[in-house]
Amino acid sequence: MQRYYWAGQYCSGKDVVETACGSGQGLGYLSGIAKSLEAGDYSDEILSIARRHYGERIILRQFDAQDMPFEDKSKDVIIMFEAIYYLPDEFLRNG
Repeated sequence: MQRYYWAGQYCSGKDVVETACGSGQGLGYLSGIAKSLEAGDYSDEILSIARRHYGERIILRQFDAQDMPFEDKSKDVIIMFEAIYYLPDEFLRNG
């Protein structure tokens, strides 16, 4: 949870997306401090764990971090933990 507490200082009161959220370990914490929170993961199978836990409380979608379903500049903060190594080098260069 330390990483979520650290991220919380950037997410408080803001529109936040967690990409590659996996089973959603920190989404409950983030939803309590963010203005809005949406999250997603590439794996629908792993995302189903988060859906079972959070139900309708948090918007969860299946998407690829390289092709997120949000308008440019529509979110204040995008976080990703322990997943950047899955993305090609071009992802960081094209940001």
